[in-house]
Amino acid sequence: MDAADIIALLVSLATAGVVLYKARSEKHKTDADAAKIITEIAVTLVDPLKKRIEELEATVTELKAENADLKDWVARLIRQVLGFGGDPVKLIRHKQPEDR
Repeated sequence: MDAADIIALLVSLATAGVVLYKARSEKHKTDADAAKIITEIAVTLVDPLKKRIEELEATVTELKAENADLKDWVARLIRQVLGFGGDPVKLIRHKQPEDR
């Protein structure tokens, strides 16, 4: 066993000791400390979800505006086709909206 192996063994033992000490001290925390930790974890999980919801709401707003623009455009195209004496094609839905 050379010096590097001895140092690695000592570091491993020290790390294991720290982990055991922390685990033991965690066991003795009060309920208030546990509630605080749970709250902190919940906040760290909720904040990214709030951000994602805001992003999705912005996307929905953009898509609604685009949809309204496209409906107006289609209505103008239909009037144009009818003005030329044509018969506009019927809308065929490929996917029905889900029931909500």
